[in-house]
Order: sequence, then structure tokens, then C-alpha cells
Amino acid sequence: MSLPPLVHLQLYRGDDAEPIVLRVRKAALPVWDLTVAAFAMTAQPEQGRGEPLQLDGGQIKAVRDDAGDVLITLDIPAAMTRDIAWQSGHYDLQATGTDGRVKTLCRGRLLIVEDVTR
Repeated sequence: MSLPPLVHLQLYRGDDAEPIVLRVRKAALPVWDLTVAAFAMTAQPEQGRGEPLQLDGGQIKAVRDDAGDVLITLDIPAAMTRDIAWQSGHYDLQATGTDGRVKTLCRGRLLIVEDVTR
């Protein structure tokens, strides 16, 4: 069993961030069609203090590029991070195929950089 790759992410709290784009190489998941999968991402604060950050199909999109790789875009609006009180946590990103199979695509640390102006 192999673990999902580590991909560390960083966001500035309360900003409409540039979309985060993750590339899944065609050879990495040859039997999965990620363009029709349902996505979910949850980031839990370290030490369990605070509300988790949860993304779904409204913020996660997948498209296939000309090389056959899948580009997964995380589009996190300011409203989703504005009131986050924690600064670091751990997340994973999962895809659920049309057949119900679940695959964790990546995992890692999420750092929320505290804003000054509120």
C-alpha cells in the first residue's frame, strides 16, 4: 500500500486566493476518470481547536489537458477562510468515482497565514 503524496499548501486568511492547481499524471491513475469524480477536501486544525475547512464540488474542479493529465483546481474564496482562527492543520483531497470507489489523491499540511487588516 502506498500513501498519497504530500503536497503542502499555504493560504492568506480572508483573501480571494489565486486558484491552486494540482496535476495528476495520466500514468498515476490510469483506470480513474477524475473528470467525472466527486471531490472533497477537509483540513482539520492541529490540536483539534477550531472549525475545519471543507471544500466540495463547488470549489474543486477537474479538467483533462492536451497531454491526458488531469488538472484539479481548488478555488477557495475569501469567505471560507475569513473567520478561521487556526494557523496550521492537515488536509487530504479525495475523489469518489462514479462506481463509488474512493481515492485519496494527496495529503499534507495547510498553513493559514494570519492577515493584519480585517
